[in-house]
Amino acid sequence: MPLGRGARLGVYEVVGAIGAGGMGEVYRARDTKLGRDVALKVLRAEFAADSERMARFEREAKVLASLNHPNIASIFGFEDSGGVHALVMELVEGQTLAERIDEPGTRGAGPRGAGLKAGATQAGAAGAMPADEALPIAKQIAEGLEYAHERGIVHRDLKPANVKITPDGVVKILDFGLAKAIEGETPAGDISSSPTLTHSATQAGTILGTAAYMAPEQAKGKAVDRRADIWAFGCVVYEMLTGKPAFSGETVSDILAAVIRAEPDWTPVPASTPAAIRKSLARCLQKDAKQRLQAIGEARIAIEEAQAGAAEDSGSLAAPAIAAKTIPGWRRALPWAVAGLGIAAAVIAPILLRTSRQTAKPSPIELSLDIPSGQQLITGAGPAVVVSPDGSRIAYAAGTAGNGQIYVRAMDKSEAVPLEGAQGSSLFFSPDSQWIGFDGIDGKLEKVSVFGGAPVVLCDASGSRGASWGKDGTIVFTASFTSPLYRISAAGGTPEPLTQLDKGRYEVTQRWPQILPGDKEVLFTASANNNNFDHAWVEAASLATGKARVLVQNAYFGRYLSSGFLTYVSGGTLFAAPFDLKDMKLTGTAMPILQNLRSRLTNGSAQISFSKTGTAVYIAGATFGAKITVGLFDRKGASTPLIQHPGDYLALAFSPDGKRLALQTGTNNISVYDLARGTLTALTFPPAGCVEPIWTPDGKMITCSRTTNGLGISWLPSDGAGNLKPLTPGFGYFQIPTSWSPDGRTLAYFEFSPQGGCCEILTLPVSASGQAGKAKPYFSGGAHNGGSYPQISPDGHWMAYESEESGTPQIYVVPFPSSPGKWQVSATGGLYPRWSKAGHELFFLGSGPSGLGALVEVPYAVEGNSFHVGKPQVLFQGFVLLQTNYTPYDVAPDGKHFAMLVEAQGKSPGPVLPTVVVNWSSRVERLVAAGQK
Repeated sequence: MPLGRGARLGVYEVVGAIGAGGMGEVYRARDTKLGRDVALKVLRAEFAADSERMARFEREAKVLASLNHPNIASIFGFEDSGGVHALVMELVEGQTLAERIDEPGTRGAGPRGAGLKAGATQAGAAGAMPADEALPIAKQIAEGLEYAHERGIVHRDLKPANVKITPDGVVKILDFGLAKAIEGETPAGDISSSPTLTHSATQAGTILGTAAYMAPEQAKGKAVDRRADIWAFGCVVYEMLTGKPAFSGETVSDILAAVIRAEPDWTPVPASTPAAIRKSLARCLQKDAKQRLQAIGEARIAIEEAQAGAAEDSGSLAAPAIAAKTIPGWRRALPWAVAGLGIAAAVIAPILLRTSRQTAKPSPIELSLDIPSGQQLITGAGPAVVVSPDGSRIAYAAGTAGNGQIYVRAMDKSEAVPLEGAQGSSLFFSPDSQWIGFDGIDGKLEKVSVFGGAPVVLCDASGSRGASWGKDGTIVFTASFTSPLYRISAAGGTPEPLTQLDKGRYEVTQRWPQILPGDKEVLFTASANNNNFDHAWVEAASLATGKARVLVQNAYFGRYLSSGFLTYVSGGTLFAAPFDLKDMKLTGTAMPILQNLRSRLTNGSAQISFSKTGTAVYIAGATFGAKITVGLFDRKGASTPLIQHPGDYLALAFSPDGKRLALQTGTNNISVYDLARGTLTALTFPPAGCVEPIWTPDGKMITCSRTTNGLGISWLPSDGAGNLKPLTPGFGYFQIPTSWSPDGRTLAYFEFSPQGGCCEILTLPVSASGQAGKAKPYFSGGAHNGGSYPQISPDGHWMAYESEESGTPQIYVVPFPSSPGKWQVSATGGLYPRWSKAGHELFFLGSGPSGLGALVEVPYAVEGNSFHVGKPQVLFQGFVLLQTNYTPYDVAPDGKHFAMLVEAQGKSPGPVLPTVVVNWSSRVERLVAAGQK
């Protein structure tokens, strides 16, 4: 029922109707509490009656409410009053872009398309906007899209009707992301502008968006990403410049067919349109998403160049469209290259030599590096494959994380040779390319000659996270997971601290160093979160003083290229920017270089390595955490899918009754999966963040580690009927809750030490009313005599925990709450202890016959105050995803089943084939140059 003037929805008083849309009626309303006018989008009754759709819509709306940009209409909240459901949004005055285009223009008269048959063209179409009017609008649209895309949010329904222009000339994008939130909307109205075709919007096989502005992949029902918005942006700009849609037809089917098969008619585009705009427009409307403009920021840059008076080219628009389809040289070379790097190198070496003599910047050539089928690359501890500084050799580690064999392959040879006795990971070359440094399997930093021989131990380095070898014989490395940078002579000796963790930024780790040319500065990654590097920093420190400065924020794995660029990973994409080595600063705009790069948010690493000669080697694949699901395993290792759809899951925990599963996602938020219903419900939303969920014994609350608001520990109702509330105030270092006592009165957790390092176990008393008391250390010896991942036994008398006090992570048990006694449970290392609630068993992740990756069971018996440990037994091996730095498994209440993070197909990762790019520097120079003003 329509709302009349004066009707009330909570604190909102209806002033009048604005119009109607696919969602329902839209009203102007007055917020009587804040004294501002808003837009109320009242949902249709049939939509509001669907409880599942409403719940989904509210969850999506909460995510969209986190967007805060001057070119995006804000979502203020959701109002539910008297059975009326409305979305509260920013009220944007002015006309829509569709209305502006429909206005009679200087080149014609009448409404858009009036008197024209579908597909007809007319020079000087009505409503066409001159470039000096269209470009400022397009630039603001691009800026709004760029902001949202950086936060992982796609509009999915960009069109002129969803863009408003205020009287002051400010552009506001409307209904951002609501296409996904709505789902199932019924088309209505004019087929060329109004039908939002939606159905199960988040899945492939779906057609979502407005027909005339859909990307080809949308029209085919495929899953979409930000490149669909880039296509729609191209359609909108085309329409502004020409006054007509880029794709049209008499029916929806005709329009979709044109989108999929037809090319835009470029003749109506004014010849005076700047060349940068014409080229950018052609790239936006590439039907192949891989050939399309990959970031909307590139379109923004093209507009800024045109506005700045860049040289114009009034040639045909068809030229860039054709050029964009030209097959690059390396793609033409790829079919014969994939046979193997050794054979390919022998064939192309003379060609490359001749090319280098004829041209200053030879084209990149991409080759596939053949790894024998029996070798599995270790991709969890830094780059698995590295190229020597002189580009003559490639080294890699294959096997398991605890037993990696190091291989070396000369570029002009067809096979790699093992370096006998050299076992480890995190490889790095000496400056003269004659030695390979590595993190040995025995917790030592070692080196070995590329020609073989016995490895040389340099020093202890438990859990090293990268190293770099300078020309003066200095090696800079990370001594442990939570340490600053250290230095040591390449001849070995006692490590000396080089840097300090910055307490002002709450740093807990510095890793992945690279000594820069000149041996005066070292590049590295620092983070306040040892488990998530999404908001890490790329820094540089003086090798003379150790003083550091931040170069790039929200980035990790920084690397300097000898051609004068700084690369880093952000949002799963490799970026590059011009870099002044003398002044140690970026001197230009960063541009996306490689999107399909395997990287790991959980430790800040990326699978890429560069030589000084311009060769790169990388491993393709999504950022870790994007294709994970959960399997349910029995004690023999047989598994069935527990969660069917893959996601970015990073930690999990069973509810006390075993009917629900709390999950942490890659966005640092918590969801709950109902095993019986098969539904996943989000409990927290960005920008709030919480990780490592655990349940209270009564199952009513979920406790987690806060990643915002000073860090610390929070909890919230497990049914979603409440928000996060702090249990500890936090002090800038991560506190990870891992276990409750059976009575729910004591929380055991561990925290990173303010002195640097990991970790200290503490206990927090909590009253029956939920009031937290004062936390106290469980051990009196301080952080380095403590441990991590404490687990209180089901009877409340024992505590199991993980500690590296012996140099290797082991599992120990002590009495709880406290009394003399301590027993080592694991023999050859152990991680993540878990008690069985069904019997006297303790589980942990440890080593089996094939190395790490085994689920180990240990029986135990209790006699008075004594804890008797039985013989550890491997139940099964494989499937468990280690290297997450979050708890990757949990034991079901029956003690017979285990929920584990696994690859989406329910098996371990298959063989990985690295890619070698000769003349990589040329690609970087070209892509970065395109983005500079």
